[in-house]
Amino acid sequence: MVGTPEGTVAKEEGAVTGPRFRKGDQMASAYVLIEAAAGTILSILKTLRQIPEVKEAHAVTGTYDLIARVEAEDINALGRVSYAKIQMIDGVLRTITCNVIELD
Repeated sequence: MVGTPEGTVAKEEGAVTGPRFRKGDQMASAYVLIEAAAGTILSILKTLRQIPEVKEAHAVTGTYDLIARVEAEDINALGRVSYAKIQMIDGVLRTITCNVIELD
């Protein structure tokens, strides 16, 4: 489940477990919410899972169709993944990037 102390996510094939962010890590993380054109979710999902910086990608319900967890060396690299890789996938209509921050 998302939000457990260990950062465990859904127990399904391809799910990632372990901490999402540890104090002292230099990697930047973000969740990218993706709105897709009708009929393109599966192809977008397959393409997302081929991008090295995308650590997880799932279809979801609600306003957005997909969510991807992205890690990169810094916030600028995260931005490049979003606009140069994710937004260029056929069928992606709109994205919102939510940067992960550490509050403690």
